Amino acid sequence: MSSTFVADATILRKAVADAALARDKRAKLPVLHHVHVRCNGETATFSCTDLALVVSAAIPVTDADAFAICVPVDFLTSALKGAKGEARFTLVNIPASTIQTAVMKTASSETSTLTIPAEEFPLLPELPVANPDMEVGYAATFVRSLAFVRPCMAKDDTRTALNGVHMRAEGEKAVFSSTDGRRAARIVMSAMCADKPDIGTIIPGKAVDAMLKSLGKKPEGRLSFFKPTFSGGFMAAFLSWERRTIAFRPVEEGRFPCIEAIIPQTCTHRIAMNPDQLAETAEACTAWGRANPEGNGFPTFLRVNLAEAREGRLEIKAHSTSGATFSQAIPVAAWLGDKPEPMAFNARYVADMASAFAILGARKIAIMANTPLDMILVADATNPDHGGLHLIMPVRVKD
Repeated sequence: MSSTFVADATILRKAVADAALARDKRAKLPVLHHVHVRCNGETATFSCTDLALVVSAAIPVTDADAFAICVPVDFLTSALKGAKGEARFTLVNIPASTIQTAVMKTASSETSTLTIPAEEFPLLPELPVANPDMEVGYAATFVRSLAFVRPCMAKDDTRTALNGVHMRAEGEKAVFSSTDGRRAARIVMSAMCADKPDIGTIIPGKAVDAMLKSLGKKPEGRLSFFKPTFSGGFMAAFLSWERRTIAFRPVEEGRFPCIEAIIPQTCTHRIAMNPDQLAETAEACTAWGRANPEGNGFPTFLRVNLAEAREGRLEIKAHSTSGATFSQAIPVAAWLGDKPEPMAFNARYVADMASAFAILGARKIAIMANTPLDMILVADATNPDHGGLHLIMPVRVKD
């Protein structure tokens, strides 16, 4: 006796790729390199986990039976690569054995592999049936907000609370923020949660990356968030959209620093410029540092002299540890206080900041500063309503 389902190969390939975003390729347990396939006769749901994050993707199927099984991720990825038209998945019992074989047949190939019983897969959390605690009318808005603050997430394992994006929703808005201790970002997004209590959680970095890859740059439809509940053997928060669900272990919100407390209230110097031009200049300086033998492989900092901005152009110089320099100038509009001084910044931070504002479609950004040792505040100079801003700590350098 066999079980089967038929689905569009392109849709099936995307579902498997989305589910595999949760997979940890370094995992020692063989079952964690499998995708859990559950078919109820109308839809097939594919799920992967690393025991802290679960990504599930559901697709419509035809000619289907009800079954559940675990299939290697690499098998499905290879079998569906480049496939078009219909794809038929069949589960075949091996005579005189409890082992089952999975067969994937497409228009151009037919491959098979051994499977693992569904009972051996870790217990999966179930999406709550209650109404969501927060809804976003346009998933694209959620994606832009995550992409804007993502560059400032920490990448190390010493401060787990910083390895993600802090989200707090109250009333009709949601605030996203992130920091790695040397820079920070914050943005405000419209959300429908007026009848719900305040929502606060830290979305882990891996969940953030999985969402951005799965949703793409211009997603459509609504997105729902469910507060952490005990499900599938652990406390999990849920994000759901278009037959996709991400369940993750939230980090305790109280361990995240208060970004609002470090935002400068007044600034003596203000420079306005195009973020695309700044991003190109920062990338050019970074590329120079990597390619130039005298740059020791990278530029350690970018230096700007605020006094030069009075002339309508600002020269940005890349300096290496060996003393080599590279510079480019971009047009700016400046409003400077008394005694503007040179300032220096990490080249990568400047490029990330400029690219983040380009994601929002900002035509001009305002860089506000006080002294060379105070962090700078960067905001959208033409559309400040979204509350998007970046904070960057300067680098102290010798003249």
